[in-house]
Amino acid sequence: MRLSPAKSFFPLLLLLLPAGLFGLTWLEGDFSISRDFTYFVKEGEKLPVPPPPEWSLSEGQKTLYRTLLEEVRFLYSLRIYGARFHYIPGDTRDGVEDLFEWELTAELEWGDPSLSVTGLWFEGDDLFIHVRYRLSPTQAARMDAWESPAYPVSGGWGEVSLLSEDSCRESVRMAARQSVRNYWQPREYDRPREISGQFFLRDFPRFAKASGMRRASLMCRFRFDPIVSYP
Repeated sequence: MRLSPAKSFFPLLLLLLPAGLFGLTWLEGDFSISRDFTYFVKEGEKLPVPPPPEWSLSEGQKTLYRTLLEEVRFLYSLRIYGARFHYIPGDTRDGVEDLFEWELTAELEWGDPSLSVTGLWFEGDDLFIHVRYRLSPTQAARMDAWESPAYPVSGGWGEVSLLSEDSCRESVRMAARQSVRNYWQPREYDRPREISGQFFLRDFPRFAKASGMRRASLMCRFRFDPIVSYP
C-alpha cells in the first residue's frame, strides 16, 4: 500500500487546551509563527478567516497571518480526524530504506465557519493568534471514541533543521514515525516488513526550538492493521 502525498502545511503550536472528552464544544488555544517564515501570497487575496475587527494588517502581515492559518488548519485536521500511515522499517545492513508515508484522514475546509480568530498580537518577531473552533457533535463523538483503551498509546519526538521550509510538518511526521517504532520494537523480535494503520493525537504536538533545530513531541493512539512479516 502506498499513500498519496498529503498537502504540505507547517504547524507551530505554542499552547492548546487539552481536549478529547465527549460533549466537548470548543477547541481553542494560542498559536504563533515567526516572521522568518515567508510564503508567497497574492496582494489583495481574501483571507479565509478574518483577523479580529480591530486589526488592519499590512500586506506582509497578511502573508504571515495566512500562513499561520494554514498551520492551524493542519493541526485541527490532524487533531480531530487523525491520519492514515504506512511504514517500512529500514535496515542499512539489508539495504532497506526507512519509509514512513502518511495522509490526513480528512481536512477542514478553508473558511470553515466553525473556526474564528478572537485575538491577535505581536511579540518581537512572532505573530500570535487565539483561535476557537466549535466542534460538531459528530466531531466530538469521534474524538471521544478514539480515547478508548482498546487503542494502544505510544509517543515519540522528531526534529529537523529550522532552515527547512517544512520543519514543523516534517518534525510531526518524524515524531509519528518514532511513536510507531517505540510501540513495536519491544513487541516484535524480528523486524516487520510493513506496519500500517491509523493514528489519532491524544493532544496537540508540543514544539521547541534549540540549536537551530525544531522538535515536535506527541502522544498517539493507534489502530494497527495486521503486521506484514518477512517470509
